[in-house]
Amino acid sequence: MIFGKKHKAKNLSDEEILQKFKDSGDNIFMEIIYERYYHLIYGLCVKYLKDRCESQDSVIHIFEKILIEVKKIEILNFNSWVYTVSRNYCLMKIRTEKRQRDREQIFCDENFELEISIENDVEEHKKENVKKLEQIIAELNIEQQECIKMFYLEEMTYNQISVKTGFSKNSVKSYIQNGKRNIINQFKK
Repeated sequence: MIFGKKHKAKNLSDEEILQKFKDSGDNIFMEIIYERYYHLIYGLCVKYLKDRCESQDSVIHIFEKILIEVKKIEILNFNSWVYTVSRNYCLMKIRTEKRQRDREQIFCDENFELEISIENDVEEHKKENVKKLEQIIAELNIEQQECIKMFYLEEMTYNQISVKTGFSKNSVKSYIQNGKRNIINQFKK
C-alpha cells in the first residue's frame, strides 16, 4: 500500500507533493522531496561550507527546517524556495562560525598579551610564571587540561579535538572556555 502511494506520487510535481503532505501529514511525501533534492542541497552545502561531513549534517538540518516551514507557508516554486532556504542556512552557518572564531581570537589575544608581558620580564620572573601556569593547568580537571593543551600547544581546532577525545564540539568549547577562565582567575591571585 505504502509502496503504491509513493510510486504514484513520484510522478507529481513538487508543489502537488507538498500539498498532499500538508493535507495528509504523511511523511512518505517528504521522502520523495528528500530523494529529489538531497543531492542538490548537499552539493550547495559543499560549495559554501567546503566540508563534506559538515555538509551532510547541514542537509539534515535544512530538511528539518523544510519539514516545518512547508506546513506554515504556501510555496509556489519549491525548487527556487529550497535553493534560497539552503543557501541562507549555509551563509548563516558561515557567519556564525566566523563570529565564533573572532571571539576565540579575541580571547586568544588577551591570553597572548599575558604571555607577551611574561616574555618582557626578567628571565627568573618568566620562569616563575611558566611554572605557575603549568601548576594551574595541572590543577584543572583532566578534560580541561586535555582540551587546553590540544588547542593552544598543538593548535588543534575544536573539531579536531572533538574527534581525538570523543567529546562533543560543545563540550570541547566549554572545557576550553572554563579552563581559560580558571587559569586567568588563578593567575590573578
